[in-house]
Amino acid sequence: MDTQLLVNAINNNKIVIIPSESCYGISCLAASLSAVAKIHQIKEESQDKPLTLLVSDISQIEPIGELNHNAIKLSNTFHPGPISIIIELKSDNYSYLSPDGIAFRIPGDEFTRNLITMLGQPIVTTSANIHGDAPIYNQNDLDVFKSKVDYIYESGDLDSNILPSTIYDSRSNKILREGPITSEQIHKSLK
Repeated sequence: MDTQLLVNAINNNKIVIIPSESCYGISCLAASLSAVAKIHQIKEESQDKPLTLLVSDISQIEPIGELNHNAIKLSNTFHPGPISIIIELKSDNYSYLSPDGIAFRIPGDEFTRNLITMLGQPIVTTSANIHGDAPIYNQNDLDVFKSKVDYIYESGDLDSNILPSTIYDSRSNKILREGPITSEQIHKSLK
């Protein structure tokens, strides 16, 4: 699929599956409440399950969330890359993405980062799977979503040995999930 067609689809509130640093992800325009609701429906999960905001650079998160010192420092150190940083929302405009703060990441996957740059605004993502099932790494396993999403960008089989992103809450200074970026690396960068 042509990247511009994918950009047009996302801009028209379509649901897409794209690669991430680890597994395939289900994504849509962050500003589309209806598309976000459809992602939760596809995954058979609660509408208040938090989603991660993907941005192409830190300036895209500034209108949405409060970037504290630790969030900026970690983003400058590890982005683009596999760390999702939770910050406070600036307003209720994006509260449908998460009931408590918002996680953001500048993806290490060059295709996805370029896609967001072309869009000029954030997208949301979550692992491509039904809630409770294992994430999808194998391109052939995406067939289960062909009738549920609008577009699938097939990028071949992804490396299933790569851990999902580290999740760090910059408000409480806690690591909620350790992934490729370790607690040691985080603590060292925050000194």
